[in-house]
Amino acid sequence: MNTQTEVAPIEVAKLVEDAIFWFEQRIDTLSDIAESKENIVIAKSIGDNLELTPEQSRAFKAGIATAIQIIGEFPLSVDRPTKQFEISDLEA
Repeated sequence: MNTQTEVAPIEVAKLVEDAIFWFEQRIDTLSDIAESKENIVIAKSIGDNLELTPEQSRAFKAGIATAIQIIGEFPLSVDRPTKQFEISDLEA
């Protein structure tokens, strides 16, 4: 596996850093929901809010925690090496 570090223009680096910051904020928000001790209340734009039962809240939080694990790290970085794509990787 070949890895290399690419040098990007400052505008691209800023864009990636902003996207990473946005991504991390969303993951933090989802983590707060998944770790909450309270029942989940879903706010509706019209009508009353919907409070989930304790069982529904546990399932909702488990789904969010699973999604966070599946999503993993943000796929771009300004300081990590990137894997170079090679056709031979597909043939192995």
